[in-house]
Amino acid sequence: QVLDHWQNQLVSVVDQARQQFSPPPKLTVSEWADKYRVLSKEESSMSGLWSTDRVPYLRKIMDAFNDDYIESIIFMKSAQIGATEAGINIIAYTIDQEPCRILYVLPDDDIAKDFSSERLRKALRNCPRLDNKFDDADSKNKVLRFPGGFIRLEGAQSPGKLASWPIPKIIMDEIDKYPRWAGREANPIALAEERAKNWPSKKMLLMSTPT
Repeated sequence: QVLDHWQNQLVSVVDQARQQFSPPPKLTVSEWADKYRVLSKEESSMSGLWSTDRVPYLRKIMDAFNDDYIESIIFMKSAQIGATEAGINIIAYTIDQEPCRILYVLPDDDIAKDFSSERLRKALRNCPRLDNKFDDADSKNKVLRFPGGFIRLEGAQSPGKLASWPIPKIIMDEIDKYPRWAGREANPIALAEERAKNWPSKKMLLMSTPT
């Protein structure tokens, strides 16, 4: 009986260790968002758990980030249909499931700072799944770090910063509002593309409402 007791105890300890160190279940971006993304009343009129069924046209755009055969996604859209929320879902998924460097480019530096403090960080804080998974010490900082990577927010008018880091995942938002040239250097989209060219698993999402 004593031996059986210790055997049962050992089995229990091994099971607990196996659960603790087992990798997270493999999900697509949309599946992750449906399971873990929580929208606050501040973010959405439909607060609560995110549902891709409400915006079904975003499913394939988000899940293209899980397709090894797709490198670039171009999303020409109308206004206020959730494209930026799809970008936030991709970031949150990356932090939790596939940590790496991400570059998020907006038309200028002021918009990038506002997006970092007023939208992205607040959205990530609302996801219990991401508790303690990223450094949220300085909400005014345009770099948000997490184990295995970071998200860097930049304006399209900053050529030096667009060209300074090799990065496998790039999201470029409202590209029709970018300057045609970034300073005396190349087009901001071309500069960002250079950052990803040496990564075998690179992903780029370019989205905009046409102007």
